[in-house]
Order: sequence, then C-alpha cells, then structure tokens
Amino acid sequence: MKELICSTIERNVVLKCIRDHKRLDCRTIDETRSVNIEFRSHPGYVSVTLGQTRVIAQASCRITKPKESRASEGHIRIHLDMSKIPLINLENWKHQEFVQELNGILEQNIRNSNCLDLESLCINSGELVWSIKIDLIVLNNCGNILDCANIAALCSLYHFRLPEVSVHGSEIRVYSSTERRAHPLRILHFPINVLFAFFVDGRYTLIDPNSDEERLMDGFVSISMNQHKEICGIHMGGKLGLKKEQVELCKKLAFKKVLELTDRIRQVVTDYYKTIEPTTHTQPSIIRIDNDEDEDNESSSSSENEDSVLTKSEIPPSPIENNVSLLLMPDLDHLSLTDDVPTMTTMNVDKSTSDLENVMCSYLTQNLNQPWPILKHYDQDHLYNIALPLGGIGTGTVSLGGRGELRDWEIGNKPAKKYSTVTIGNDAPFFSVFVNQPSTSSKITKALIGPVHPTEHLHYEGRACNHHGLPRFRQASFDAAYPFGIVNLSDSNMPIEVRIKGFNPFIPTDSESSGIPIAVLYYEVTNITNEVLDVSICGSMRNFVGQDGSKYFIAGDGDYVPIGAKNNINVYREDLAGELKGIYMNSTNVDPSDPAWGTIALTTLVDSPDTIITYRLSSIANAWYHAILDFWDDFSADGTLHDKGQLVDDNPMASLAVKKKIQPGDVELFPFFITWNFPNRMAWSPTIVGNYYSTLYKDAWDVCIQTLPHLADLESNTLDFVNLILASDYPGVLKEAALFNLATLRSQTVFRIADGHLMAWEGVFDIFGSCLGSCTHVWNYEQAIAFLFGNLAKTMRDVEFNYATFDDGAMNFRVQLPLTKPQERTGTAADGQMGCIMKMYRDWQLSGDDDFLKKNWEQVKKVLAFAWQPNSWDADQDGVEEGAQPNTMDVTYYGPNPQCNFWYLGALRAAYLMASYIGDEDFANKCGYLFINGSTWIDENLFNGEYYEQKIIDPKTGHFISSDDPNVPDYQLGKGCLVDQLVGQMMSHVCNLGYLASSTNMATTCRSILKYNYLDTFNEHFNNMRSFVIGDESGLLMASWPHGRLQFPFPYFSESMTGFEYTAACNMIYEYQTQEGLKCIQSIRDRFDGLKRNPFSEPECGHHYGRSMTSWATLLAWSGFHYSAVTRTMEFGDKTGVFFWSNGYSWGSCWIVKNKTKAHLTLVYGTVEIEFFGIKGKPMKKLLERVILSSTSDMKTLTIKFDD
Repeated sequence: MKELICSTIERNVVLKCIRDHKRLDCRTIDETRSVNIEFRSHPGYVSVTLGQTRVIAQASCRITKPKESRASEGHIRIHLDMSKIPLINLENWKHQEFVQELNGILEQNIRNSNCLDLESLCINSGELVWSIKIDLIVLNNCGNILDCANIAALCSLYHFRLPEVSVHGSEIRVYSSTERRAHPLRILHFPINVLFAFFVDGRYTLIDPNSDEERLMDGFVSISMNQHKEICGIHMGGKLGLKKEQVELCKKLAFKKVLELTDRIRQVVTDYYKTIEPTTHTQPSIIRIDNDEDEDNESSSSSENEDSVLTKSEIPPSPIENNVSLLLMPDLDHLSLTDDVPTMTTMNVDKSTSDLENVMCSYLTQNLNQPWPILKHYDQDHLYNIALPLGGIGTGTVSLGGRGELRDWEIGNKPAKKYSTVTIGNDAPFFSVFVNQPSTSSKITKALIGPVHPTEHLHYEGRACNHHGLPRFRQASFDAAYPFGIVNLSDSNMPIEVRIKGFNPFIPTDSESSGIPIAVLYYEVTNITNEVLDVSICGSMRNFVGQDGSKYFIAGDGDYVPIGAKNNINVYREDLAGELKGIYMNSTNVDPSDPAWGTIALTTLVDSPDTIITYRLSSIANAWYHAILDFWDDFSADGTLHDKGQLVDDNPMASLAVKKKIQPGDVELFPFFITWNFPNRMAWSPTIVGNYYSTLYKDAWDVCIQTLPHLADLESNTLDFVNLILASDYPGVLKEAALFNLATLRSQTVFRIADGHLMAWEGVFDIFGSCLGSCTHVWNYEQAIAFLFGNLAKTMRDVEFNYATFDDGAMNFRVQLPLTKPQERTGTAADGQMGCIMKMYRDWQLSGDDDFLKKNWEQVKKVLAFAWQPNSWDADQDGVEEGAQPNTMDVTYYGPNPQCNFWYLGALRAAYLMASYIGDEDFANKCGYLFINGSTWIDENLFNGEYYEQKIIDPKTGHFISSDDPNVPDYQLGKGCLVDQLVGQMMSHVCNLGYLASSTNMATTCRSILKYNYLDTFNEHFNNMRSFVIGDESGLLMASWPHGRLQFPFPYFSESMTGFEYTAACNMIYEYQTQEGLKCIQSIRDRFDGLKRNPFSEPECGHHYGRSMTSWATLLAWSGFHYSAVTRTMEFGDKTGVFFWSNGYSWGSCWIVKNKTKAHLTLVYGTVEIEFFGIKGKPMKKLLERVILSSTSDMKTLTIKFDD
C-alpha cells in the first residue's frame, strides 16, 4: 500500500501533536472515535460509523450445494466495495490492491475464525446448505476502514434472520416471516478488529488512527480478538519491526475494546427486535437457489456485478459529516468507557460506599466480561486427578476438580484428601443446573460435573465415586493459570454451555488479601439457542461443622462414615443492602473448642431484580437416600426450591438456587461464594494455637461482608500478577512450574497461627500433616515465600532464631508448638541450620530492614558458632564440616560432603557480609578466613574431576576411610553423584553471594548430574523405595554411582523427587546450560498431566510438599534477577526480553531491549527504591538520584540507558 505524500507542514503538525500525547481531532493517543450503529428495515442491513468513517453492510442468503469435503456445512462470503468514495488517500493504481488486502483481512477475521456455526446452515446434509454473503460498502473514509467494516459485518450477521425452509423431494419451500418466524444465525463468538498505528520509530502508539495519521504512520498492527481473549488474527505492516512488549500492550488494549463492542452489538440488536412485533418481520433478504457445486470457483470480485443492496438515494453527495462525538478511552491503567455506550464499569470500591446495590451489580457486570488467562489446557482424557485448591494462605481449601466437582474439603484445620464431607454418594456437595427450553417444552436437570471416569465404574456397592447417579455433562475440559481454574462443560443434548471459574485472591506482598477463607465460583452459562431460556444454578451441601474427616466409624459394609456434627443449624440471611443472599451454617451443639467447630456460608450476589433466589435449609430424612431424591424432584420441577422448614439431620443439607432468563446467544453469570471460619487449629500442638485469619473475621458470614465489596479489586490485582508472568519471556514450562506450585502455600501444608507466624508441615498425608515443625532442611529449598511475601518469610526467620535456637546456638530443626511453651531439644540439622543463616541474609537484603538484622544478629552468630563447638560439624574450625552431619536425607553423614559443606560455605559468606555491615570486624574476619580455606579445600579434596563426592570418616576412629572399607557406616553418599550436591550454590546465586567454589567445577558438576542421574525412562530402573516416577516417564535420580555403589547408601538414593530436581535444573540454568535445565523441568511437569497426577500438588513425603516451591527459583535463574534494598540495587542477567520480577515487597516487569542499551522498569504493586541498576555484562549504572517507584503514586516506570 503506497500512500500519497503529505506536506512537511502537515507531517510536522501531526507528529508534534503525537509527541505531546494529543491528536488533531482532539483525542488523546489512547482514545477511539465513537461508534454509531443503525439498522434499516431489512434484517442484516446496518449502517456503522466510526467517527466520520462510514460503512453500510447487508447480509443476504441463498441456497446452494455444499462442498464434498464439508457436506454438512454452509458457506459465508465477504465482499468489500470502496467504489463509492473519492480516492483522496491512495494512488489510483493501488486502489484494487488495497481493497483486496482489506477484504482478505476481513475474510480471515470473520470467516476463517469460525465465528459462525456453519453446520447450523445445513438444510439437507450433502445436498443443500445456506450460503451467507455480506456486502460491505464504504461511503466515507476518514481512516480505519478496517475496524469500521469489521463492526459492520458482525452487526449484519448478528442482526440477520434466516428464513425457515422445508424440503419435500425435489420441492424446496422458503417461508416468509409471516408464515414462519425467521431465526438468527448461530454466532459462536465476535472476532472484533482493533487497529493500532506506530510513530517515531515505534515510540508512540495510537489506537484507531484517522486518515491523516494513517498516511504518516511508520507501521501498524491490527488485532482481531473475541470475548474469550482468543486471537483470531494479527496483521502487521509498515517499515517498523515491532517489539513483543508493544504487541502485548496492544492486545491488552484491544481486549478492552472487544468486550465493549461485543456487549454493544448484542445490546443494539436486542433493543432493535424489542421494538418490532414478531409477526411483522419483513421478507428475508435476497434468497436465490443456486446449483453451483463449488462456491470457491466464484471469486469475491464477481459479486460486484450482482444487484447492489444500496440504492443511489442512500449514497451521500459528499463524504463530509458533522457532529462527531468521541468515544473516550482514558489511561491504560484504568480503561473505561463514556456513559454514552453501555459497557462494563471499572470498579474502585471504597469501604464508605453507600450504594451497595450499584457496587454489587457493577461488580457482576464487570466479572462477566473479565478475561482469565490460560497457561495450560487439559483435555477430557487428562482431568481425573486435577484438584486446584481454592482458599487463602493459612486458611485451608476446597479443591475444584478437573470435571467441575468440589473435592478434598480441607477447610477444617486438617488435611482431608478425598474427603467429601459425607460417605461416598450422591449427596456430597455439588452444583446443578436446571434449563427450561420453551420451544420443546423440555426441562433438563444435570449436575455441573463432567463424565464419570472408567476407573470409577467398579465398586462393591455401586458407589465408586461421588455423584455417581446424577446426570452429568458428556464433554469437559480444564484450563488453568494458577490461581485461576476454568472447567468447560458441554453436552449435545443441552441448549447451554457452562464455564465454571474458580479462584481465590493471590496478590504478592499482600498476605492478608491472599489469606481470605473463600472459594470464589463463577458459573458462566451461554445460551446457544435462538430462544430465551430459563436457567437456574443451585449449590447443595451439608452443614458438616464438627466433621473434618478425622473422626469416623467404619460401617458393616466397610464404608467410612464421618461423625462429629450434632444438631447443626442452617439459617437464611441477606446483607449488603439485600444484594448478598445465602445460607449461614453453624452449630451450637458441637464443642466450641473442637478443632472441627466453626462456621460455613454458601452465598451469592444478586445483580438484577429479575433474578429469583430460592433455598432449602434442610431435606427430608435420608432413609434409602431419599434426601437427594427429594431435592432433585423439587429443583427439577421449575428450577426453584421449597424449604422444608425443619432440620432433620445432624448435618442438614442446604441448597441455594439462582434463576435467570438468558437471551439467545447471551452469557449470564451466576456467582457463588463458599466461606468459612474454623478458629481452633492445633496442628502438632497439644493445645490450640489458632488461625491468624480467624482474628480478622468474626465468622464465615463476616468473610463475605468484608470481602465481597472489594472482590473486583482483589481479582484485578490477582489477574495483574498472573498476566504479568504469562506475558514475560520465561519459557512456558518455567511459568507452569513456578505458578502451579504456589498452590502449596494455600494447602494445609502451610498455616499461620493466631499471632501471625507462618508455620508449616513438610507436606500433608491424606488425613494428617507430614513431618512437623517447619523443618529447616526442607524449607531451606523453596524460594517463593521470600520473593512473594517478604513479611511472612521474616516470621519464619523469627521462629528459627528466637524460638527454635538455644543459648549455645543449637537450632531445633523442628520447632514445637505452642511457641509460648519452652522448647525441648529435639535435634539439629547441619544443612538446615546453615541454610537459615543464608535465608536471614536473603531476607535482610530483600527487605532492607536493618532493625531486623540487628535484632537477630547475636542469634545468627550463635547459630553459626555452634558449628565450631567441640564434637560439632567444624570443630577444628578449618572451614570444612567433617563431624557427624544430620541432614535432609534423614540420615547422618560422616565426613565432608558437598551437600552440607556448600550450605556451610554459603553461611560463612553471608555471615561475613552481615558482620561487616554491622561493624563486627572480628567475626567478619573469622568468617572470611574460614570461607576461603573451606572453599579451597572442597575443590582440592571433594571434586573428583566430574562432580563433588563425600570423603567418609569412620565415626569410631575419626579417620578417613575408603568407600570399599567394611567399616563404612550405612546410609552414606561416598563416591555417589548427588542430585542436589550444589544446593548451597543455588542458594548462593539466589542471594547474589557469588561462587562458593570453582565456577568451572560447578559447571562440570551440572553436566555430570545430567549425564549420570537423568533417565529417559524408568522402565528398567530398580527402586526399592517410593516411586514418584514410573514407566516411560523421565527424571533425575537422587543419586548415581558411576564408579560403584555403596552396599547401603542413604535411603532415598533410587527415588526421584521434584524439589531436588528443580535444584539441579536451577544450577544448570545459572551455568548457561539452559536447554539441559529446561529438559529436567519439562520432565517434571510432564508427569503432572492431570491424568496421572494433580498438576497442583507435587508430593515428596506427602501432598503439596514444601520443597516443590524451589520451582520459583527457576524464574530467578532465568532472569538473573537480584535486588538489595540495603544498597537499593536491582540487577538482571544477560538475557533480553520482558521479565516479571518480585522482591517480596513489590513486583513488576523489566523489559531489557535486544542490544541491552536500555531497560524499561515497570512497577505494578508495592514500593521499591533504586539507586543502582545493572545488566550482566554492562557496568553498574548509578542513577543521578535515588528513585522511588510506587503503585500509589504517578512514578511507576523508569528507563535506564546503557552505553553500547
């Protein structure tokens, strides 16, 4: 496309406006022109203006033969005509090329995106189908014909009505609308195009360019996207190479426009048909019977000879229009629309909001249009083991299953895998849907759950799974980007499609907003018919207060029957100006000191006075399972419920139903919220230690009152976090590993006691915690807490140094509860204790909290000096741990080994730097000497040329012995190649402490770990212990012995565990062995595919094992990110691209341009101070002045330039 030359004056004026973020038509650079849509008398005849650009569209239909390869599909064609406008912008000889280019884009956006269900155009399979044609006539071009024509085409399709037709033998009869009602086309989605123009080498971006701007733009990108955030087409042009970040920003802007226009088109068509009587429809548009066998033989241009749908009288004499109204789109952070266009509302809810009705209705409207990101898709064959935990940090969870079921009810202070609150059966908690389709007089009720898995068919009493006897949806799939999960349900006999969207707020740095005891469930129902449907969604669950799954009896048939509920009470309540409605569940008869005592609420928000809310507080007695039968009959009658008025069970079944009318093609949101408050946590304590979240909320109902008015902001901030990671240039498998393992923070593995301290098991078994005490040598590995929730990490350091540490410096590697009780000595761990020193250094650096360091410094010194005591780990104080070293392998190593010694060297290095900062010169000098001596000795004595090994010491004599000596104690490493031998080095990289030994040896060791420990298949692997990898799966072994194995090595040597694998992979990435590291991580995540294992729980000794969050370090390794709040220094590695970053107190992204001459830093949440900024390979850049970026101020971005 070659444009006519504009004058220098024109160019200068336009570009000056753009540089000033203004435009000649009074818009700012991120504003679009207003859209006006008008319909004429013919269905499918529409006039659309975008500012002064005007396009008329007419849809028409004809009957033709289908293609042989598509016997049951109709056709759609698009023809663009620009002959009615003067050629003021293009050279004449380029006119046809320009038209063909635009027509091609429209064809791809609309026809090729499958927005129209072509099978619905079939009249008689293999013989007759409808062919739809859209004629687009451009009447005025004032820029951006493409977007205007795209809107016109979609409006025409949605407005068009297809006549009824009957076929009897060779006779084809097409009925007029007075004989039989014409019906709308089945539009599956709206692929809306949004055009962006780029200027001044891409530094400025405009949305919706006018004709002057189009002539001057350096390049453009047009993005076609639908309301599900699916890209239907991207087209780029011009002389400018666009950056990925620019395109991503355009996609974000485009999606806002897509949502607005999708709603607008639906609304104006609905409003139009409300104004005309059903029996007075005009005749359908041009209908012809065509016997062409192959419609593709007829070119688009040939249609120019057909009768035009535009009369001469409708062609304006001049392409000039007046009274232009502008559609304003403010700054990128708060995209909203003016009130002249119906659209979603941007929510900024304040606690002082008085009009709660408007707050709630606006929230529901916004959420329906709120896109959720998708990182991983699971098809129907990979759903069976998916369980995404819904709940806050330290609150417990209920999990959203891959098929839509609610499973693993772990909200009552204890792990409860497979616990459904009842004996396996049909009355476990579930949601169901009722649909009334007037045209067929059919009423359908189904459970909102996907199909039963083949492994669930067999059971000695026909009850292999919950809800086994309820009608289900036949098709299901699952999409996720933690903490967001989406279940997609459909069925050929259902007039609706359903998306179940579940999440809980997760906002890094904001631990309280990320610690709310709520499961948010949105049921989005799409009417896929051409008639209005009555739809009701109902949630049913028993009041199981007192029953946490830990108390039960075994019935005569072997069933586990949970017990503990006692005359529980369900109460219907309304609040928040009547917009919050639901059922509050409590018990006055369960012991209020019981860990299973608490409250639960099942609630919804009402968005319209037409919404019908009904409920049941109980059911009939459950003799012969009549309770579920009675409920099903009641709900299936008309989608409403009738309360029984009395409680007949200890755990009465409550049901809450929401009923709405859904217009053809529309989507309605049915929001439900499950909240809870169980304050009596005991964990491994003999007494109640409580829950921190319970100090913030009076009961489960109070959780709703405090949370729901702010849920829109909580969801938005969570989306910002997830979208920022997904938009970063990390490999997809790293994003998956890092994000999905954050579910461990929400599981029963982690909790906060009433005073706010974060505590943890190692993992959880099905009904008990696994390995108590916030075990130091396990929790040394994970990196998520410190980099996402710095305040919580510091509470863990407080426990380690001020509760678990004795006067002599011995640190219990398992802390006892309650913390108010004096600790008893239960044992130390060499790796755990040294790792805590490194974590203290890390958390001090990330926070910049000098008081935190000074407060704990004397304890840090004691903990390190414990290693120098007689008979301790480094009793001779030479920088090498030779003594008996208890460690994370649950054994004691005798003699120096890489695993413990690199933790020790890291602790020495960290202590040296902390002591120097404090001014404790003597201690600093000692640590520095021991570090240098130890590092040299390790390289000279433990590195065997391929990797680091253990030198075994006979505990009886204290002398070194060879690995084949008969006096070698059991459970050693010896000459083995250990998967995590460099874990201390990984932590040193994370802390920016540098290399603890030879960097060359480190790189060689990483290669050796892959060479000797990685197995492509485990089919031939013998494993006498636990199998976390099986069959054709691949992974890293815990240890290998290339030169001969010990007879009885440490117990876990033949296993493969993800936390250790991530450690090895991180070191590989730090050593630029990126493909090798990715290979190891991909092997892990391939095993957690939803079919074989839960993608949101990587086990070791129990589900949701803490060490799995080592996966967060893969992002640190890839980006090379470091931050010190002490020196106000931020650094990145030598990779270019966009990278999410977080330091536990703030987060954002950094775009390092290709030649590394510039870095664009963006803060999204929190506050960060920067005085120095570095990119690996470039000299550290000292800023002219200290910069404070804050999400609460205007200063959120910073650009740092480097010399070539």
